[in-house]
Amino acid sequence: MNLDMSFFESIARSLEDVARWIDSATKGEPAKEAPEPTNYANFPLAYENALKKYKIDADLYTSIYPSPFHATDATILQMQTPDVAMDEITVKFQRSVYVSKNADLVASQKLYQRAKEVHLSNTAEYTRHLARLDGLDPKQKSAARARAWKFIEQANLKLASMDTLVRDFEIMMRPKGDAVQKILEKLGAHYETVEECGQSAMLLLVQEIQSLEAFMGSMSGVFLHVFSFMSAAEVSQCRLVSGTWNDAITTKRVLSFAIQSPVERCRMWQHAIQRHRSHDGAGMNVNYDYAALVSAAYSDTSNRHHLIIDADVRRTTFIRRENLYPSRSTGQPPSSRTTKHRRIAASSAEDATTLADLHAKLSRILHAYCQLDPSVGYCHGMTFLAAGILSCLGYNEAATFDVLVAAMLDYDMAEMFRLPELPGTKRRMHQLDKLVRIHLPTMGKCLLQHKIHPQMYSSGWVMSLFLNESQLSPATTCVLLDEFILGGWPAMFRIYLGLLSVHASHVVTPHFNRSLQALVLLPKQLESSLMAVLEEGSISFTHATSSDALEMLAAHYDPTTSFMDYF
Repeated sequence: MNLDMSFFESIARSLEDVARWIDSATKGEPAKEAPEPTNYANFPLAYENALKKYKIDADLYTSIYPSPFHATDATILQMQTPDVAMDEITVKFQRSVYVSKNADLVASQKLYQRAKEVHLSNTAEYTRHLARLDGLDPKQKSAARARAWKFIEQANLKLASMDTLVRDFEIMMRPKGDAVQKILEKLGAHYETVEECGQSAMLLLVQEIQSLEAFMGSMSGVFLHVFSFMSAAEVSQCRLVSGTWNDAITTKRVLSFAIQSPVERCRMWQHAIQRHRSHDGAGMNVNYDYAALVSAAYSDTSNRHHLIIDADVRRTTFIRRENLYPSRSTGQPPSSRTTKHRRIAASSAEDATTLADLHAKLSRILHAYCQLDPSVGYCHGMTFLAAGILSCLGYNEAATFDVLVAAMLDYDMAEMFRLPELPGTKRRMHQLDKLVRIHLPTMGKCLLQHKIHPQMYSSGWVMSLFLNESQLSPATTCVLLDEFILGGWPAMFRIYLGLLSVHASHVVTPHFNRSLQALVLLPKQLESSLMAVLEEGSISFTHATSSDALEMLAAHYDPTTSFMDYF
């Protein structure tokens, strides 16, 4: 072979020789000698030149196109992405196989589906009964709506909890037997709660519908609206007919709505105060001369409460008398006084004069009480109580002072405002805290986890009896004061617990801010849910808030350790 030939030329010549030999063999021509195999060792120079050319081409190629064996981070991530996807697919496949073969998981899924079906059926029945109730009670005065909806909300919460449990169960790979048993027990308990809540909601609506369709026998039907056209004396006489009539009138607070003048309300309050004094044997039967107290208070120029009282009084507003006690000539029954009220403001000369006169009366009342009870004196918050009483009593100054003194001394309100420790306020908050933990355990646990103690939301509840809430209507203001004067602190604690119970779904949340905001805004809900709150308190918490129960809770109050759980 010619050594001058290049490497590639040598290969080409060899291939040509092979082709000629194959042609001659297939055509039957005389055999020729087989081509001599190429011996690369015979042309070392050509081989070396070809190798150099390959190296040059390889360097040029890798300079333009990076080698895949020296990949960047981005290239490695792209290479790993399919692996991750394959891992996820593998895990999902394994999980699907596990889910399809796990009898406990299948049972939990079936239980959850059955709970959803039961809840859907109960909700449909609830909607049907609610539409029927709306036809019987178009003005929506019945309190059964809010109480029934509370059960529906509880069922919704339990159903959401069941969904979470089932999802967690699906994620678990080969859980232990104890964990599976606990999950199944929780699901069973939630299922029973969903079923019971739906039945309770429907039962409330059905009972309310039956009472509204009933005649005078139950005294809870449409006949109750007749009382709205009666006087307070006539309603009081109807209470003597039978125990059923008395219970219905008391439950619906018919007497509070039937009062048409401040004189009637003053007479009812005075009777309740005398009965409270004779029953409890509490209070201080103080003899005083109101005019002399006012004169002595203003003559004492060194009294440190003067400036504070005057500053708070100037910011106080009052309910208009015509909104509290509308004339019967308007053709509207007293029970329709739940519309948004108008407070007296200095918008006209007449209103400015009236407001100035009421500020003067309120100032004299508070100065006189400071003179009567110097150990308590004046504390911020007393203006709300005194202004509410003054408005409900038709701006009667002397009668307002008598009721204020009774509330402070006979109903233990003085301890609420005793500076600097406010011992009565803290004691009532302790009672409220214990009642919530005992009778509303879910809410109590939630508030304890969030470190929301009663001092953060209930000071206006116990010190001002909700009267610091300016959005309350005149009728609601009168009902709250009637409840306190007639029922004392047991009645107020029934309102507190009823309010928390009716709106529990808004308070019990996993978020601190939402729970606290819901608690702060609860007094605003009284306007729309007053009757539901009163009925819930009377039905569910009567024994829990009795005088004996409150005294027992107060006996365990320790000002240094009672709220340590929250800190």
